[in-house]
Amino acid sequence: MLYDPVGSYGQNGIKGENDITYDQDATLSNTIDFYAIDSKVTLIIFPTTKEDEQTIATNMEERGGQIGGYCAYAVSSVVDGIGLFKNLGVHRLPGNLNKALTASQRNIKR
Repeated sequence: MLYDPVGSYGQNGIKGENDITYDQDATLSNTIDFYAIDSKVTLIIFPTTKEDEQTIATNMEERGGQIGGYCAYAVSSVVDGIGLFKNLGVHRLPGNLNKALTASQRNIKR
């Protein structure tokens, strides 16, 4: 499952609804390739539990799509308060979300 709340990836002929892409179309490599054409892509990986993932998936489905300019807001709002994102907060700007995620990743116990 891949969440693209403004829907550019899903509108590129990829199957999906509510700006969520499922199954074989929801590959990380395809998504990175799609966005890397016009944008800087930063990949930050977090360990999650199955329960966290289910809550995030439910939040994505409930929130659905978003108007342009609010992608970071939508993404941060569906994960905020869950697992390692407990204190993430909601961020309107992609750069602020990136900083918050990077800071959260530094707090992961290894």
